[in-house]
Amino acid sequence: MISMKRCLTLCLVFAFAGAAWALTDRREPSRFDTKVIADPSAGLAVAAIDVRSLPQGDLLRSGWQSFSTQNGGWDAYVDQRTGLPTLASGHGIEWFSGPGNTLAPGNAPSIEQLEALARQFIESHALLLGNGRAELVLDR
Repeated sequence: MISMKRCLTLCLVFAFAGAAWALTDRREPSRFDTKVIADPSAGLAVAAIDVRSLPQGDLLRSGWQSFSTQNGGWDAYVDQRTGLPTLASGHGIEWFSGPGNTLAPGNAPSIEQLEALARQFIESHALLLGNGRAELVLDR
């Protein structure tokens, strides 16, 4: 008689073997496989670069240092291929009045006003954030 432990082991093996088989590439090799040219932009960067590790006179480094000073301290890591941020973190930036910030009390902004503020922010920091303003679409 099969022990409970052995039965459970066999069940797990069969359960995961099916999942592993489902993840395999089942297509037949094509005569064009040797002609495929990989898109170099499709690869991921090996590592993000801390902007503080860029050379002292680098425009991107000085831009992030200025941004950090103006906005209460920020850290940024950029993609080594594009110079665009992969991670930026720091203190909140006050765009409109509300609890927890120092701006004068006022009315809550509309979604259109928030969109305009975001586009203005991106445009004013194009060196750091890239020039993708035209690609942004507000998802209502």
